[in-house]
Amino acid sequence: SYRATRSVRAREILTELMPALLKALANSAVPDTAMIRFDEFLGRLPTGVQLFSLFRARPGLLELVAEIMGRAPRLAERLSRHPTLLDGVIDGDPVESWPGRAALSDEFSGQLAAARDFEDVLDIARRWGQNRMFQVGLEMLRNSIDAGSAGSVLSDLAEVLIGALMRCVSEEFEARHGAIPGGSFAVLGLGKLGAREMTPESDLDLMFCYGCPAASDGSDGAKPLSASEYY
Repeated sequence: SYRATRSVRAREILTELMPALLKALANSAVPDTAMIRFDEFLGRLPTGVQLFSLFRARPGLLELVAEIMGRAPRLAERLSRHPTLLDGVIDGDPVESWPGRAALSDEFSGQLAAARDFEDVLDIARRWGQNRMFQVGLEMLRNSIDAGSAGSVLSDLAEVLIGALMRCVSEEFEARHGAIPGGSFAVLGLGKLGAREMTPESDLDLMFCYGCPAASDGSDGAKPLSASEYY
């Protein structure tokens, strides 16, 4: 009754995969739990042929998914809700080869270049951030990076996202309300972000600060706002 197995082709490929699938799940840390989580994952897939074909072509990916289902409940839940996260696993580079915050910023800017409107900006930001965070979680699962290195990478991701979104939000807002002459705005990262000790489950603890001339008349756009309303 799952959408992913409604087509004959999907059921054929899944049947071929079953021995390898059962072996991979049986070899995971907690086989019964891994099976239950894989079932939840399967039940949320919109289609199955493409993914099942990928599993057949790349047995290592099937073993990785089984490992996630058996050892990493939070990653498993995230993958079940967003199966497209596997795209980042297939196409992404290992965390240790990431070239730093500047390159991440360039990469994200390249993604945003495809945005048609502000809603696209938000959707792209969510997808890119989730993909990169999922990759960090996988590297931690594989013990490829320690908590300190993961904290640094996740902090870079947060800073890149905040900085880019701040620019996009400002441009969107100024198009309607203009700018505050002589005004300025800053985002302060506190807590785990301020200490650069982010984890995959960390919240963003932020403070927003603004300043403007005491005699400010507000913004200069088509729909002007006072400084306090504006910021």
